[in-house]
Amino acid sequence: MNFIQLQEFKLAHVTSPFRSSDLGVKQEGHIFGWYEVPIHNSEVKDAANYAVKSIGKRSNFLSPYELREIVLAKTKKIEDYVKFNLLLKVSRGIKEEIFRVEVNKKLGGRFYVSWLQQDHS
Repeated sequence: MNFIQLQEFKLAHVTSPFRSSDLGVKQEGHIFGWYEVPIHNSEVKDAANYAVKSIGKRSNFLSPYELREIVLAKTKKIEDYVKFNLLLKVSRGIKEEIFRVEVNKKLGGRFYVSWLQQDHS
């Protein structure tokens, strides 16, 4: 019979691929919480682009949403993922809209939107 049997199991310590310095974060004595990060950071741009695609999928409009500007970006590292809290200016045709979104990036690199809200102010 051909079979494989587990002989030993050791729990490997997995470290996060994200460091605060990778995101341009300057920690000033804080251990936990949100940190403002540069809006031109590639991770922030990837998260923002993913969020805009998600906004478009939730919409029933024919014209696609386009990212106009990342107004504000904050991040928080939590064990095996990073949360991005973003304020985005997007457009659909000639109409501009503002959205607040929270995008999570898991250890494997997958994004998902945990919440989004249109800012009507």
